[in-house]
Amino acid sequence: MAAGIIVIITVSDTCYKNPSNDTSGPTLVELVKGLFPQSIIQTTIIPDERKIIEDKLKEYCSKKAVIECFEVIKPILHHAIEIIKNDTKKVKSVHDSMQGHVCPHKLSSVDVSKVALRPRESPYPMLEMSEAFNIVDSVMSQWVRTTQKVNIENGLGYVVAESIYAKEPMPPFPASIKDGYACISSDGAGVRRVRATVTAGDSFDLPLQPGECARINTGAPLPPGADCVVQVEDTKLISATPDNETELEVEILAAPKPQQDVRPIGFDIALGDPLVIKGAVLDAALLGVLAGAGYQQIRVRTRPVVAILSSGNELQDPSEVILKPAHIRDSNQTMLKALLE
Repeated sequence: MAAGIIVIITVSDTCYKNPSNDTSGPTLVELVKGLFPQSIIQTTIIPDERKIIEDKLKEYCSKKAVIECFEVIKPILHHAIEIIKNDTKKVKSVHDSMQGHVCPHKLSSVDVSKVALRPRESPYPMLEMSEAFNIVDSVMSQWVRTTQKVNIENGLGYVVAESIYAKEPMPPFPASIKDGYACISSDGAGVRRVRATVTAGDSFDLPLQPGECARINTGAPLPPGADCVVQVEDTKLISATPDNETELEVEILAAPKPQQDVRPIGFDIALGDPLVIKGAVLDAALLGVLAGAGYQQIRVRTRPVVAILSSGNELQDPSEVILKPAHIRDSNQTMLKALLE
């Protein structure tokens, strides 16, 4: 083949955003180099949007290119159609005329027009379920296991290819378990000045002083200096602003203990803890754990491609509203697809 330009276009939203995800493009480049080493290869990645795809194809395609490509396949087009239609006479004729050609097509020897000569017993013996499973296992043992990265939003049902560990503790700060008041346990019981209010999502940098407390909500971080939380039920209001919008003083009715009603750093998940073990099947709970740990992409085992074929002249698609005479709707395909997923 004379030197020419070969364009490889990868159409993928994911690869367009992050070209490092594109494995098909580089693979095609290597295959093309092997077949046409003298060619100039151009690659491009575009998002899966119709207008962009059309524009890119118009950029590289021309009437001349279409004609040249069609001329390449034109000599074998009729033969390909005859094979698909199982036109044995024409296929054999073509093959016989091709000197030195070894036919790879296995044509059926059964003459379906001679119904009276059909076998009265099936030529295919019944198999025990165990034997059938062994056949499937032997085929699957030849499958080369590969891995891929997926976004966690699309990870449901995938098998994790490598163990994943916590990059940070959870919670990453001492957190209140209850609504109440963050206090200094060594102050014991008694009246406290309410210095501030800390809600979930707030940060409070100034440390509490002896005799002070901070009103706190569940899940909020303890202010510096505080080492316990007293639930609101164990307090009494002493004073507030005239408009009653801000508490000024409360009384702690029972002396608190250090770390009372506090989740310390790493209480749920410590730094370096295993989040998901290699071989685990991702379910909703595990995906939630990974999201909370800051993982957006994970490496999983690539799923095998399974084809489901339904045969039978009596079958029609379940989407067809009106049932044809002597027909039934194909239910097996829907059931098997759901089982495989």
